[in-house]
Amino acid sequence: MVEQLRWSPTALELAYVDQRGLNLWSDARTATLPGGWGVQVSWAADGRHVAYEALDGFNWTAVVVDAASPRELLRIPGGNSTLNAFAWNPRGSRLLAMTRSGALQTAGADGSRLTTIATHVNGSVWLGEGDHVAYATDGHVSVASANGSNATIVWSGAGDVRFLRP
Repeated sequence: MVEQLRWSPTALELAYVDQRGLNLWSDARTATLPGGWGVQVSWAADGRHVAYEALDGFNWTAVVVDAASPRELLRIPGGNSTLNAFAWNPRGSRLLAMTRSGALQTAGADGSRLTTIATHVNGSVWLGEGDHVAYATDGHVSVASANGSNATIVWSGAGDVRFLRP
């Protein structure tokens, strides 16, 4: 059973997930990357990478794949429940993943620099071109660089607001 499908940014290739894992289909090829039951799939904006969420044994994992090969580059563990969300930055160079337990992690599209930005996160979004991420946690909103450094609270439940310069 197909769980989710997405066209590539060029609309020349289709990625879908099912009980076998990730499937890539185009006029030129059909490829299956076994990796466990898949439930969500997302293309990077440049079409070079695909991320999907898969059941790996008893744990859910975000899997980053090089679409051309296709080969697995990275697994971001999500724990014993599905990931809340994952999204590529606008350039397609980094993936943001949030587990149901609230851990917010980023990784390079090539599988490098897996970084935990924060824990106990309720929501997150890429800012601008994806150099920074905003996230909500513990009654406030913070902004951090994509590598997790320089986290700054920009709003608190007490009404404090800080404006950041680009």
